[in-house]
Amino acid sequence: MNTRTLSELERDRFLAQAENLARLVENPGWADYESLLSGMRLAAMEEMARCGIDQFAYWQGVVGTLAEILERPHVIISTAAAVQREESEADPSRRADLRALLNVHLEGDL
Repeated sequence: MNTRTLSELERDRFLAQAENLARLVENPGWADYESLLSGMRLAAMEEMARCGIDQFAYWQGVVGTLAEILERPHVIISTAAAVQREESEADPSRRADLRALLNVHLEGDL
């Protein structure tokens, strides 16, 4: 029986999520989506600059949330690529397809 630890299961779940995100980011429409979010963030920053003190915290939260939505997929993919590098050093044949997908995405960001 193949018994895996909780940390192994969590790592597998994280890597599966990263694989899905890497595929999504590679979609040609992703750049348009990021552009839309960036425009929304810029508009929120403009509102934050114009608003009164009573609404400042609200707009600050909107700007921060949009920044996180833009950045998190790339952070997850980069972290997953680091995990893949560590795993491949231990076992080069493990998850070769996922490693290739993550590396393609990261090389495209350079």
